[in-house]
Amino acid sequence: MSYGSVGKAVRTLRGKDSQLKFSLNRNVSRESISAYERGVTKLPKDISKGLMEEYDDPFFAMVVRQNYTGTGPVYLDGEAVDLHRSSVKEKTIEEMEEALAKLRSFCMAKPLHLLTEWEKDELRFVLEEVAEAEVAMNHLMAVVCKESNISYSSIWKRIYDKFASLKYITKATFAQVKKATT
Repeated sequence: MSYGSVGKAVRTLRGKDSQLKFSLNRNVSRESISAYERGVTKLPKDISKGLMEEYDDPFFAMVVRQNYTGTGPVYLDGEAVDLHRSSVKEKTIEEMEEALAKLRSFCMAKPLHLLTEWEKDELRFVLEEVAEAEVAMNHLMAVVCKESNISYSSIWKRIYDKFASLKYITKATFAQVKKATT
């Protein structure tokens, strides 16, 4: 499977369907599908959302987020990557432990705008470790959800419900999240 770009991710989701068949199921032209796959045209939000609802593919979600925001986990497709669930689990634990150790070692009692350049460099390193752990955790969720046929979207919907009940998100944010996930 190849998810390196949004276009490749769309091509992966399309599978053996022709561009024409795939386009008819989405109410767009075959030429639009071709343009999305070649990266000539950005995949519209409504099409992305529809594909996510239909395929519930966590790697697709990861690629769309990274490609459209330029941030967040990137799909790991290098030759040194092993996406077997056991390998991903072990790497995730390793990355989480490294991030936790770095986080524990950095004191955040001092107001962050008063940090020295040396302290800011240390903080950047802490945040990089946290980011590496985030990449690993995202891959763990994706690999396990795909292999176990557990809905990636339903996991997030349950988390959003929990956050709303704990008042971690406002009613307005919750309404927006609900609208986006239904």
